[in-house]
Amino acid sequence: AGGVTSYKTYQLPNFSIRIGSGIKELPYIPVYPDKISPYGNAIGQDYIQLFDQMNIDFENCYIDFK
Repeated sequence: AGGVTSYKTYQLPNFSIRIGSGIKELPYIPVYPDKISPYGNAIGQDYIQLFDQMNIDFENCYIDFK
């Protein structure tokens, strides 16, 4: 199993994301003009590494970035 799949995408520049009290801007994100099946279900490592700290609160069920 394995392989490569290519999709035609557009680039949306300067995309800001807020999670908890943390907000960061990604230089661009790909936008797919056609409906596709999602790949994975997690926040990308490229976004997480923009922060110095990530707190996961399992008791209150939230994630906070600083």
